[in-house]
Amino acid sequence: MDATVDNYPQYDYEHQPMEYIKDASQIKLRHVVTDKALHTHDVRPSVSDLDFQNEVSAYGMAGFSGDLNNDWGR
Repeated sequence: MDATVDNYPQYDYEHQPMEYIKDASQIKLRHVVTDKALHTHDVRPSVSDLDFQNEVSAYGMAGFSGDLNNDWGR
């Protein structure tokens, strides 16, 4: 999928070097078009009763850094 957005330096994959995710990295996942963050909840989804599965949502706005539930990794 081509996830480029015009006039956004952080998405300029043609001119910026590619940086790979390393082991034990912490990342934030954002939807390219809406700039909403993928956010976890301490709630079990209605389709699963497994202990390790929680609900996620996308929320926020451009420039909003979010909170600790937006951090993914480790």
